[in-house]
Amino acid sequence: MNKFYTIGQAAKLTNTTTETLRHYDRIKLVNAYKDENTNYRYYKEEDIIKINIIKALQLMDVSLEEIKEVLEYEDLNKIVAFLDKTLIKVNDKISLLERSKEKILNAKKSYISKLEENNIIYNIQIKELEERNILLSDSLEVPTTSNLYNYLSSFYNMLDNKIKDKVEFYDYLAGIYIKDNYQRLFAVVKDGKDYLKTITLAKGKYLCLRTTKENYNNSLNKIKDIALNKYNVKITNVIAMIIIKGILEWDYELEIYLGI
Repeated sequence: MNKFYTIGQAAKLTNTTTETLRHYDRIKLVNAYKDENTNYRYYKEEDIIKINIIKALQLMDVSLEEIKEVLEYEDLNKIVAFLDKTLIKVNDKISLLERSKEKILNAKKSYISKLEENNIIYNIQIKELEERNILLSDSLEVPTTSNLYNYLSSFYNMLDNKIKDKVEFYDYLAGIYIKDNYQRLFAVVKDGKDYLKTITLAKGKYLCLRTTKENYNNSLNKIKDIALNKYNVKITNVIAMIIIKGILEWDYELEIYLGI
């Protein structure tokens, strides 16, 4: 026994609107059964299948006129030929969409980069920092996942055995000392600076900028530019404090001394 669906049920099953189904009926694309007593439209299972086929073909940019024509074909060879032609159009459309998607993703990437670059200016802060004494590494230039693990051991290994028990470094305070084309990792000395050849970072105001590893070079250039052009500072060095933010992940806080 055939199952019948009201126009509302058919619209819901095919994810379309009742007005669309009425239009299909008017142009004799899908002929609903109309009850003469109630004037209601009813759809059979075959009609539901046909509506879904129509929707699929419309997504392939096939016009309703062409769809009506092919649905009236009795020659199976004509139907297969039509579908082959439609598939070629579909593949062309997919290729076009893939290229468009790639262009959109590249544009998005570009805008995100510009947004991050613009946001750098708003992340700039001026902080009042205390004097710090730092010991430069004799070999390490940049942080890596391997040298940040048990970081201070490399600095204690640099010390003469006679002074190891007299020197202490702050845990979790590390960074990069940058001067011209020279850079070295450093540890911050807590006790025993008189036994070491340290560099003193003066107490006073610092121009500070937090940045990610990915945006490090861009941020470094930006903070130098701001220090030179906005604050008229003669830059002697830049400090990049390492900010641990998770397992094997870190950011930087760039610092340039502005004065007392």
